[in-house]
Amino acid sequence: MAFPAPGEAAEQPLDLNQHLVKHPAATFFMKVKETSSNDDEIHAGDLLVVDRSLRPSYDSMIVAVLDGELFVGRAHRIEQQIKSQNGNHHLSGQATFFEIWGVVTNIIRSVY
Repeated sequence: MAFPAPGEAAEQPLDLNQHLVKHPAATFFMKVKETSSNDDEIHAGDLLVVDRSLRPSYDSMIVAVLDGELFVGRAHRIEQQIKSQNGNHHLSGQATFFEIWGVVTNIIRSVY
């Protein structure tokens, strides 16, 4: 990969929407507040790009609402937790409302 020499680079702003968002009307950014004990892929401070127009597949990373709380994780893991009603203490008891909000398409993480 070749990089332009200093002074040759065109000073154009980088538009993350152009690179990360395929369906602008259905996409939102979501900042993660705390790391889940069930998922090593998502960390506190990560910025998620979530597309509500996509249908999740078996191993999709999704954002879901369970009884008013947002959860991020793999679709099959969330389904297993709801069915078994054990594991994550937030999911214990009988769930009365569950909805998939969208599919995580990108994770933006600061390295500092």
